[in-house]
Amino acid sequence: MSAEIITDSRERLGFHGDSARTIMGTNQAALLQLPRDICYGAQPEDLSAVLGVQLGTVSGGLNRHWYESNADSAVTIVKLQSHHPVQEWIAATLDGLVDSGGAGLEAKFMLPWTFSEEAAVEKRMTQLQHNTWVANARPAVQSIITGGGRWGQHWGQH
Repeated sequence: MSAEIITDSRERLGFHGDSARTIMGTNQAALLQLPRDICYGAQPEDLSAVLGVQLGTVSGGLNRHWYESNADSAVTIVKLQSHHPVQEWIAATLDGLVDSGGAGLEAKFMLPWTFSEEAAVEKRMTQLQHNTWVANARPAVQSIITGGGRWGQHWGQH
């Protein structure tokens, strides 16, 4: 399995993308910083030494394959990048579309000592809803693999 090391998020500058969790969250400092980052092009964070980011990157293909095998559905259009049809500054990247019904797929790797499966679903639900809304995909599903070797799928609507 080959995987690219993610070093920064330069492609996200200039539009609102994965910030849904910040907007809907309770971290006031992050919320106040968000417009500055978007408007003034803050320097992207170097993610090459963030183990969780790299684990998610290299496990993405496995996660999609595992979802397809266990949910009996094909995943199409991997890494679908979309802009909102009216508000072009709003963007999203779905991990894929599920062939049966066009559901948006978010594939996540979560370490079990940090998150319960329920907490992982809760933490990523805002991102899932945002991404499926932008891509006009209905419904949405999270495929979560934990570091403890568990897998689960969780459906949500936006």
